[in-house]
Amino acid sequence: MRKLFSLQGVVTTLVSSLIILALAACAGAVGPQGSGGPPGSGGSSGAQGSEGQPGVQGPGGSPGASGPQGASGPQGASGAPGAPGPQGPAGKDAATLATTVPASLIANPVEPGGTSTVYGAGFAPGESVSLSSGGKILAGGEANAFGAFAIDVKVGNAKGLFTLTATGSADSEATAPLLITNK
Repeated sequence: MRKLFSLQGVVTTLVSSLIILALAACAGAVGPQGSGGPPGSGGSSGAQGSEGQPGVQGPGGSPGASGPQGASGPQGASGAPGAPGPQGPAGKDAATLATTVPASLIANPVEPGGTSTVYGAGFAPGESVSLSSGGKILAGGEANAFGAFAIDVKVGNAKGLFTLTATGSADSEATAPLLITNK
């Protein structure tokens, strides 16, 4: 005997028929909406947002009022006049100056209380020479046959820069700075 229908075709037809029947049986009026369910639990916090733009600068404040000017102070008293300086040495005749050779003088720096060797030249041969500072004679000696000399001068304890003067007996004269300082 031969099969009229295949098993697969029969099963497919039966299942399709059941689905159509179920759909037709369920077709009816829509029922009322059910009541709402309870609220769900809260979700986790979201990520923080980016920083906002800065605000516009506010207007500047008004300047304060100026204070009153103070009174001027009294003028100070004038100082006393200074004492007159010492009398300078007498000048030389122009005729004497024209015929003499200018003399020169060099003094080595020295520490307070020490001795400085002073060198001179341009004096007359054999001329007596006095070394002084501030009008006070510090030492003396004699120029050699060439008009030159070397004289040791003992100095005091005052520090500073002083003018040393060499004065010859034949009116020769020279000056040099004398530095008294700690080395």
